[in-house]
Amino acid sequence: MTRAAIAVVAVLAAALACREPTAPAADGKAAAELAEAIAKSVPPPSPGVLEYLEADELGAAHRGQRVRVHGVVTTDPILGKPGGGGYRFVMAKGDARVTVEYHGVLPDRFQAKLEVVVTGTLSADGSTLASDDLVAKCPETYESGATPR
Repeated sequence: MTRAAIAVVAVLAAALACREPTAPAADGKAAAELAEAIAKSVPPPSPGVLEYLEADELGAAHRGQRVRVHGVVTTDPILGKPGGGGYRFVMAKGDARVTVEYHGVLPDRFQAKLEVVVTGTLSADGSTLASDDLVAKCPETYESGATPR
């Protein structure tokens, strides 16, 4: 655990105990034990509560599960399925990539390099997210000359 993390844990522990924070132990053992105890006391999500993940956090434990995933649309082609059956695109975070099969209407500004949060069920092999909900995050800045809608 880093010294910064140890300091944060010490402040949180002091806040929980309603007292002034003290300097963390040099070895950080007490802070690490406290952090572990706090982590163990947090209950798992209730049924029906979706886990919010980054695309690079998806793993074997999420296969077949309904999850909410944040990532960036890659420059791979955005494909429309025949007969209005939705869209297929790839989103990524770091080196991780996941194919999204989205069944819905894409936002007007949907394009490569757009941050999205997609809700759906991850396939058994972990390669595809079947989604029925997509939220496009607004860019923090707009290109010069572009007019926001």
